[in-house]
Amino acid sequence: MTHSPLQEKLATRAEEHHGRDHARQRTEDTSPYVNGVLFGFDPTRPIDEQLEGWAAIDDPDPASMAEMGYAGRAWLKQEQRHMGDDA
Repeated sequence: MTHSPLQEKLATRAEEHHGRDHARQRTEDTSPYVNGVLFGFDPTRPIDEQLEGWAAIDDPDPASMAEMGYAGRAWLKQEQRHMGDDA
């Protein structure tokens, strides 16, 4: 297999991304972070400020959840984990 010149750039970004994720897991760093840094986005600015047509949603409405399908169900399960013992 022959990779394009883009492969080296993507591999470098992936290594940086992995390092940041690993560091964030070992600390209490709760600063804002955009996961699109692998694609050249600023990790400290919300994605909706960097890419036209994107919007941040903290609490999706039922219609959006239905459109998300499996991703919507995964979001609900993640929230259930944060409910504690009284869930």
